[in-house]
Amino acid sequence: MKKIWLPLIAVFLLFSSVMILKNKSRNSSQSHTIRYVVIGDSYSNGEGTGTGSAWPVLLADHLRDEGIDIELVKNLAQSGWTSEDALRAQIPALEKLQPNFATLLIGANDAFRGIPTETFQKNFISILDRMLMVLKNKNRLLVVTIPDYSLSPEGKIYGLPSTPISTFNDIIKNEAQKRELMVVDIFPLSRTLALDPKMFADDGLHPSVEQLIEWEKIVAPVALSVINHGMVKSAK
Repeated sequence: MKKIWLPLIAVFLLFSSVMILKNKSRNSSQSHTIRYVVIGDSYSNGEGTGTGSAWPVLLADHLRDEGIDIELVKNLAQSGWTSEDALRAQIPALEKLQPNFATLLIGANDAFRGIPTETFQKNFISILDRMLMVLKNKNRLLVVTIPDYSLSPEGKIYGLPSTPISTFNDIIKNEAQKRELMVVDIFPLSRTLALDPKMFADDGLHPSVEQLIEWEKIVAPVALSVINHGMVKSAK
């Protein structure tokens, strides 16, 4: 009887070992995949050009070309949404998705609607801190400033001021830097690109594909640094 059971036990142990190794390999592969989630407004969801042209999509494609195993799990950005909207709906969604990399570009609609500075700052702080609770690693959160929409064709027609945008961007950069987060400042670039009419979508307000490509060009190196735990703190 012992002669029969011993080979069976050996086979069972061998099978168990193989399954454990396979599970470890699968889990290891999953742990190395960058799960990317986007928090933001129309400047991150491709408004005016289509979701496929949104700069986070371009970024994910670029990072894959660089050999990064990344999946854009969800672009939660919604047109017209303020920091309060993001805090109310996008952050809970992010908490459920449990990404290990995220980008944040929010505040354009706050500035446009005249939301008090103190209110935006309070919301922005809550957004950052809750995102960091999910990500746990501050090197995996990339913050992007608000572009200067006042120089867009529509912005010029309606005489939209740039001062509130600059004020909110100061808050964004200061709060991010307090937490040692990397920041990509697209505000100066957006002002330069505004000199070229083809840099805007047909709505005259949102960036065209050409402008989004230029945004992605300065975001990508910092994103690579973020993912690889680099030391770059900002890009202009």
